[in-house]
Amino acid sequence: MLTLAQALLDPLACTSLDLSVGQTVAAVPDEIAALQNLESLRIGRDTKKISEAIGDLPKLRKLVLWGDSPAKVLPDTIGNLGALEELSIAWPKLAAFPATLGRLGSLRKLSLAHPRLTALPDSICELSSLGVLALHMPRLAALPDGIGRLLSLERLLIDEASLTTLPASVGRLERLTHLAIGGNKLSEIPPAAGGLTALRYVKIAGARKLKRLPSECAEWTQVQVFWTDDVGFKEVPEPIFAMKGLRSLAISNGALKKLSPRIGELAELAFLKLENNWTSPAGNAIAEVPKELLALDRLVQLDLRFNLAESFPAALGGLASVRFLGLPERMPQAEVDRVAAAFPGAEIHQGLIDWSEGAEIVAGLNQLAWGSPTFDPFSPLTT
Repeated sequence: MLTLAQALLDPLACTSLDLSVGQTVAAVPDEIAALQNLESLRIGRDTKKISEAIGDLPKLRKLVLWGDSPAKVLPDTIGNLGALEELSIAWPKLAAFPATLGRLGSLRKLSLAHPRLTALPDSICELSSLGVLALHMPRLAALPDGIGRLLSLERLLIDEASLTTLPASVGRLERLTHLAIGGNKLSEIPPAAGGLTALRYVKIAGARKLKRLPSECAEWTQVQVFWTDDVGFKEVPEPIFAMKGLRSLAISNGALKKLSPRIGELAELAFLKLENNWTSPAGNAIAEVPKELLALDRLVQLDLRFNLAESFPAALGGLASVRFLGLPERMPQAEVDRVAAAFPGAEIHQGLIDWSEGAEIVAGLNQLAWGSPTFDPFSPLTT
């Protein structure tokens, strides 16, 4: 691993530099500009200051700032990095993100993390090439109103925030295929979001005040994965039944009281996860399992753990493709034995799962349904 001093001995030969490992670099000096062929730069927690000369690196394509750095300011010259394609900033003491980020015309991936900042610079709405925006900002109160100008955006991945809604302009993101909003205070999805007709993967978590989807979301006909966790749906929202290509539906740890017979219309489903856990204050409470599930002949996983149903329709034994079946904890043992006999090819689970074992189960199910044991549509690194 090159040190900064070593890199400066032959500056034109250096294309990649990691200042976060094996050395303490308190300040990135003006001499950094000598590394004219540098393509990747990683700066860690020991750095307190970055020279404005960082903006003079014409070939820099990837810049990562990570760790518990005490730095409070970044140089505005970061906006001069015309070749930059990937930028990750996770320095927790920063007073603000640079307003000049909007000048990064080649930027494809932007990841921002901060424990206290409540807003993003409006200038990020000028990033015409941006394909991935990943945010971990627990106090982020709102997305910029101009976010709809990010016409190249394909993935909007919000790991944690304090959003209560999305700006109406989000509906103009016609290329958006991945939408993930986790750990938030979302209480509504604006009707304009129906314009997100390219969506294929949707994930919403921690939005207990979100009770419904607007009818306009029936335009999300390309969605293949729709996952929610700890969301306030009392029944499967009607727009979901318009997602005829849906392959994975999870409404976990929520407030479901019933499962509509219309679930049988989702003929492509491989995963149906409606489980609850002991930590959910309201909790899924499905008391009846509809026989219409029999139409789901591609189903690999059916998880109804911690619901209220005490019986299982005998006809559902015809679901020969099922490999994982989660049954309600209160189901009588005689009924569990009957169901287990009807599903000889499935692993039967009640109650909590040992996730050291569960990880292997998930990998196997993903391999069956998606052809990849590590399938994760919501990773910002997934291409």
